[in-house]
Amino acid sequence: VQMEAEESSKKRECGVYLNSQLSDYERRFLSELDMGEFIIYVHPAAEQELHLWRNSTREHRRVGNPMLALLTDIEYSALVLDENIDQELLVPAMMAKWDLDALNKWRALKRDLPQTRLNFVEPVEFRFAPAFRVAFFSLALVVAGVVMIKNDDDYSVTYRSMLYSALFAPAGTFLRMKLSHWNGRWNRYSWFPLGTFAANFLACVISASMIGVEYRMNGNQDFWISGTIRAAKIGFAGSLSTVSAFVKELSDFLTSQSPIRGYMYAIVSVVLCGSSSALCYYLITFHEDAGVYYRNGQGYGY
Repeated sequence: VQMEAEESSKKRECGVYLNSQLSDYERRFLSELDMGEFIIYVHPAAEQELHLWRNSTREHRRVGNPMLALLTDIEYSALVLDENIDQELLVPAMMAKWDLDALNKWRALKRDLPQTRLNFVEPVEFRFAPAFRVAFFSLALVVAGVVMIKNDDDYSVTYRSMLYSALFAPAGTFLRMKLSHWNGRWNRYSWFPLGTFAANFLACVISASMIGVEYRMNGNQDFWISGTIRAAKIGFAGSLSTVSAFVKELSDFLTSQSPIRGYMYAIVSVVLCGSSSALCYYLITFHEDAGVYYRNGQGYGY
């Protein structure tokens, strides 16, 4: 927020008009603000069209320019309302040699981008000291619970396993955050949320594999072995997977100009995640007898 305020102030001092009606990405790009931490990946072909539009209108973006009102109306109509530009606006724009073809191409290409990628949530100021104290205190409580709960009854084992799983959860969350940076970076299929798919794929495979390993153990191992397997399944894989992001992306695709991509995304995710998980489970449990532990219904629990 502070960075954008400083950049905006500098641009205003230079007389550059900032159109607040545009999306965050378009406003920053067209006003030539430093994108900084707000930069996102947009396919080079699409970004090139926006770049051509910016270059053709750069001198008319200054405050006081007689063409600024026309420019603002055209961008509001094309980029905000996603409507065709009125004929009465087109003539003076063509006389000013604005690259209307590039604007229309960007308008068409950006329809395939979820609006959440063009608008940013204002970052909240992060303070390390209080965050560290909260994290350390929470970690201490969880570790104390795992160490102190030693009873062998079902309730104690369940709660101990849940606490132990909580220790693995941050690693899964951190990996999911890193994988999210892959979204939009597959050049050939930039629309495909590769990061979200990778996170869900890994989570499914890890979860199914841990269930297979637990099946083979037949409940014969002590808590630290069986508990670690369950913590990897519940804590790590559970935090790595992201159903909410999957549903949000699927909804964006189904309501976009290319809903077929939503169906493709859903089919690829369900088929590959499901088949790969089943294969891993099969390879681990091949020719393995269920044993008394699972026949008594004690398997797959916490």
